[in-house]
Amino acid sequence: MNDSIFLEENHRKRQFDCSEHNIDSSLSYTILPFLLKETRKVFTSFLDIGSQEGQFAKKLNDTFNIKRTTCMDINETTVSNGEKKYPHFNWVLGDVTNWNTDETFDLISILNAFYALYSINVIKKLHSMLDKDGLVLISTGDLNFSKRNISDKDIVDSFEREGFTLKSINKIYEKSDAESSVHLCVNSWYTSFIFKK
Repeated sequence: MNDSIFLEENHRKRQFDCSEHNIDSSLSYTILPFLLKETRKVFTSFLDIGSQEGQFAKKLNDTFNIKRTTCMDINETTVSNGEKKYPHFNWVLGDVTNWNTDETFDLISILNAFYALYSINVIKKLHSMLDKDGLVLISTGDLNFSKRNISDKDIVDSFEREGFTLKSINKIYEKSDAESSVHLCVNSWYTSFIFKK
């Protein structure tokens, strides 16, 4: 475990001491709960889109003690494994683009999958599924969007046009000294965005 990582937040660099918070600095999703805490202290309902087996949902539940967590993924094996690991979460096998629900959430996250879902229709859907003052957390490898010629500004503008307010944007370098199958973009930069409805 590294002792610290550097965050570039709203174009200001700061050092985040990971050992102080007992988190693994080699994986970007381990720092995201701490960035959320800077914006909001309590969450009661959470939707994790592209949840894999629920690792991030577990991390957030450990941090915030969320009452209702829903994990969604398009991979049947992943959802089946997640249901076994975390049976207290609600599990959805499907794609948010065609999922219909009357539920709303305090927090919606999309980690490492937003580049595949990026569209105005998805942004509108996220807005409709959020409670008043709810947050959307997006974290994605910078390589995914640069290949599509989409900048951070394009993403922010898209959300703001649909009624969101940007609360935070952070650049996080995910470093792995060993082989990792957890993320696709190890040893590269991630950008995390937190938007408020």
